[in-house]
Amino acid sequence: MNRAEAARELGVPMGAPEPLVEQAFRHAARARHPDVGGDPVAFRRATEARSILLRPGSSDPVVRAVEVVVRYHPVFRLVEALVRAVDRRIGPR
Repeated sequence: MNRAEAARELGVPMGAPEPLVEQAFRHAARARHPDVGGDPVAFRRATEARSILLRPGSSDPVVRAVEVVVRYHPVFRLVEALVRAVDRRIGPR
């Protein structure tokens, strides 16, 4: 999902300020949350749209490609899960 699709998902204009994005997300979350009978996929899309719109955009396509690989590649996700598991076992430092 790119920034334009994310803005369309939440119904905000491109370049909307953070408070407007948060307000639109809260409205979408209340309507789409699975605990209130909403669609889990639609709720995940709204959550992803919020994170995309609140993340500072990179103008360099190489940097963006690396961010996507690091975020979604299964090996990186596995490493993140292992780090979280170890942190939970060790406890606060």
